[in-house]
This record gives sequence, C-alpha cells and structure tokens, in this order.
Amino acid sequence: MVNVAMIGLGYWGPNLLRNLASLEDVKIAALCDLDLNRADSFRQRLCPGATVVSDPRLLADDPHIDAVVIATPIRTHYELGSLFLTSGKHVFIENRWRRPPASAER
Repeated sequence: MVNVAMIGLGYWGPNLLRNLASLEDVKIAALCDLDLNRADSFRQRLCPGATVVSDPRLLADDPHIDAVVIATPIRTHYELGSLFLTSGKHVFIENRWRRPPASAER
C-alpha cells in the first residue's frame, strides 16, 4: 500500500484524486489545498480517513506519507517538488519542468 498526499484541488487535482482513490494499492493519506472547505469536501466523498491541511510543508516530514501528487499552479512546482524530494518522498507532477534544464539536476 502506498500512502499518497494530494497537493492542490483546483482545476486538475480533483481528476487526479478521483483516479488515485480508485486504485486498490493506494491510500490517500492527506489532502492539501488553500481552501480547507474544498479539501474537506473531497475528503468526505473520496477518502474519509485522510488528513486535511492548507500548508504543504506540514506534510513534508510526515513519515506516513510515501508520495505526493502535485497539482498546483506551475509557478509552485519547483518549490514544492524540491521540498518533497529533499524530504525523501516520491513526487508526481503532471506537467513539464518550466525551469532551465540545469535546475532539474539540483
């Protein structure tokens, strides 16, 4: 079982969350969105056992989270991806890297 945190529930995040929640070997452990009401609404429908937070930094050191899916605005991808990668999490960002290629090697 892989414990996943979903970061961002705006435009594309709900589609990713719905698909992840349907997988037998995935447990949605946490939802993160600036709008806590939105996140809680998705929690109630798709993953009642998940934690809901508005600050993704609270999830970086959580030992119960194996991976994160980032569905936030592109301008936040580098910062969030770096945060979770340096915390030892697996990271999925469904978008191309928008920084210079050398920054991907850091």
